[in-house]
Amino acid sequence: MSNEKWYYDTNNNVFYDSGRGGELFPKPALYFANLATRQLQFSTNVAGTYANDTRFASATAFQLAIRNNWVREVRGVLATAYSGAVVSITITGLSEIPEGTGFLILMNDAYEADSVAYTGVVNNGSGSYTFTVSKTLDYVYESGDIGGFKTDLMALVENSNIVSTNKATGLFSFTIDTETRGFQIATQDKSRASSPRLEWQAFNVSGKRIETQQENIQALNIINYVGFAPPVNILDYYTKTQVDALLVAKADLVGADDIEITDAAKGVILKSSNGARVRLTITNISGSYHQVLLTEL
Repeated sequence: MSNEKWYYDTNNNVFYDSGRGGELFPKPALYFANLATRQLQFSTNVAGTYANDTRFASATAFQLAIRNNWVREVRGVLATAYSGAVVSITITGLSEIPEGTGFLILMNDAYEADSVAYTGVVNNGSGSYTFTVSKTLDYVYESGDIGGFKTDLMALVENSNIVSTNKATGLFSFTIDTETRGFQIATQDKSRASSPRLEWQAFNVSGKRIETQQENIQALNIINYVGFAPPVNILDYYTKTQVDALLVAKADLVGADDIEITDAAKGVILKSSNGARVRLTITNISGSYHQVLLTEL
């Protein structure tokens, strides 16, 4: 489990370098399939002087999400009217099956919108789904208003998993689990997600959102296990330590340019331009005489 402290400048909405000041570069990074323990310090910045930000002192709940900018919405319509405190929301006309947990988006005719976390979903059939929520809505919605769900959050940390003991001084700690479908999709077939961002929200005692902070981060398609033993393997990913262990019994690096196969029973498989595969092995015949065998596979 990796540990790190991030510093966030709420005046300029950027992560900053706590040592020299100024915007942090490169941005803070998260890695695939990692349990990342982080501290997050919010600070004000007045003419280059940083101080603990006290704006979260009155907040009673917090939430952190990691999302990719291209995360899209699947939209339908609200089955009934909603306002105030709600524990379930039914949306009809959805063309895709939602994940078991995630976020809903509600929008009324005045283009006012709520983002609502859901923790469960029931398929009613014919594109209708009922979502389990616990939310006091900021706005009023009528039957037929837009309702939908956001696909594939990269990571989500709920209030129950955020340590906010020092919220009055702007300091929080949490653990982010990045072994998620959303993280894998966002980084699939590339070295990093296209434009990931951290979204921090604070809520008052009534459940109304009172603060939102957003900033870009890095989400890398590599596994960064530092300071502890890696797992057996995760999906199709192997760490350098694991790869070395698989190779060490069969091949050795000789000098800067060559690899030596150290097991006489092993060989090298070469692939021809026409797609044919040929296995190359060598056998001692007598003394300094050897036989090189090419076997087509």
